[in-house]
Amino acid sequence: MHGGERGGKIRAAVSPRAGFQTIPHIFVGGAFIGGATDALDAFRDGRLQGMLREQGIDIDGGEKVDLCSFLPSWLHPR
Repeated sequence: MHGGERGGKIRAAVSPRAGFQTIPHIFVGGAFIGGATDALDAFRDGRLQGMLREQGIDIDGGEKVDLCSFLPSWLHPR
């Protein structure tokens, strides 16, 4: 398979399952979180950390960073 076709095939397979057209599609332990801003919102309210811990992934909460500051400025403010 040509590398340029792989992403489209993955998106075509995942989009119907998620009911979500934009990318990325973020899943944790098989549960669909949403896109990038949905994951950031879940992180902000603590849901993402809980889901990751359920999967055996420990999150170091020591550093406080506004993750939304990494988003492009054209996105709707969170």
